[in-house]
Amino acid sequence: MNIRETLNQLWLIIVLAVFTSSIAGAKVLTVNAVSGACGQASNIYCSIQSAINNAMPKDIINISSTRYRENLIINKNITLQGDINGASIIDANRNGSAIVIKPGNRVRLKYLTIINGKSENGGGIFNEGSLMLSNSTVSHNIARKAGGGVFNKRSATGSLLIENSRIIHNKSLGNDKYNIKFGGGGIYNDAPLVIIKSNINDNYATDNGGGIYSVYSGRKNASNSQRLAEKIGLLAAPQRRNSLFRKTDKNAVVIHQSIIKNNQAGSGGGINLQGVMNIKNSSITFNQAINHNRSAGGGIFAHLDTTLNIYNTLIAHNKAIFRGAGLRFYSTKSGALKNVAIVENQLVSPIGQGAGLFLQNHTQNFHIQNTLIADNKDFAHHVSDCSGKITSAGYNLVSNVRKCQWISQDTDIINPAKTIDAGIKWNNNIEHYSLKKNSPLLINKCENKKCIIGVVSPL
Repeated sequence: MNIRETLNQLWLIIVLAVFTSSIAGAKVLTVNAVSGACGQASNIYCSIQSAINNAMPKDIINISSTRYRENLIINKNITLQGDINGASIIDANRNGSAIVIKPGNRVRLKYLTIINGKSENGGGIFNEGSLMLSNSTVSHNIARKAGGGVFNKRSATGSLLIENSRIIHNKSLGNDKYNIKFGGGGIYNDAPLVIIKSNINDNYATDNGGGIYSVYSGRKNASNSQRLAEKIGLLAAPQRRNSLFRKTDKNAVVIHQSIIKNNQAGSGGGINLQGVMNIKNSSITFNQAINHNRSAGGGIFAHLDTTLNIYNTLIAHNKAIFRGAGLRFYSTKSGALKNVAIVENQLVSPIGQGAGLFLQNHTQNFHIQNTLIADNKDFAHHVSDCSGKITSAGYNLVSNVRKCQWISQDTDIINPAKTIDAGIKWNNNIEHYSLKKNSPLLINKCENKKCIIGVVSPL
């Protein structure tokens, strides 16, 4: 395990510890709308909001199995916990965000189903606090601008941890003339974010990021004490805007052991990124960027001010009209692919380029190693694995580099005589996949210094 992975795991442990400590010594309140005994006198509440209003910080609110037509406002450190089968439903009835979390509050939502929110931003959840969403479903919510399922807003204490949850069938309908402001059918993110063992599936954005639109730079805002210290000269102030000159945390946004599948957007069908992101042990499949004739990045679109690292991940069966059906990397900053498979992606228009990987020529710092790029097709079903100037870091297997400037290493295998079969076997529901025995993703093979090392393990 390298230092970066160790730091990431340590950060997750700290986050979990904070949430765990917040419920120590807590009182338990009960919400049961179908109980004839509900009311303050019996400590059984008829609505979730009334329980929140009467709870003390660190209290736990147990929510019985039924549908609650409410729009919740949470302004204290509490836990909302539903039925383990997800039958505790918060239904916003298309009347605003289902849940709004105010700044400075640590909140845990567990075993809940959150549906039918409709608002300008954050149809399902609008978060300005520190939120842990676990074992829950956020579904069928709509944002008129951004964050159909979840809007994670930047604040002094804002963060979002999603684990073992589903963000599915949400929509972001914002349509910005310059195509940069709105999006995030599943999640719009502008704060620290960790997603673990979760599904971001079947979401839609008119503009950016059908599954996820993340714009968090990794640069934290100055605290009030920092600003005061800078003002009176105790600390050296940044030269211009605080947010631009503070240290960047490149591990501030992490996706781990998660599935990003069957999402659609104008740009970045699965993920649209303008900031920092690490993706590990995940799959990004069957996403589409097809909403207009410049739609690009079927799986992932990485914009200008972006640092993106992808490890042990499958990017497959994504579609785009313009560039990069699998991945379009447009950034002037840095990117890295290691133990990644980019296979079976397709361009669906004759104007498209780079079905597997499209790398903008102004990109100077892009490392690709131990990676398989194969069987990506253009509109005419010809192999179109890559486009742009790509400098290999070695141990890559690429079926066809004829449409890109591939600067090879001795350890690469490029343009092999035999057709490369990635050896992926999809299950009936295309949610999971397995690998055939002869898959190059499983084989550790070196011949005459030409090597390809097994890359992607199924989820």
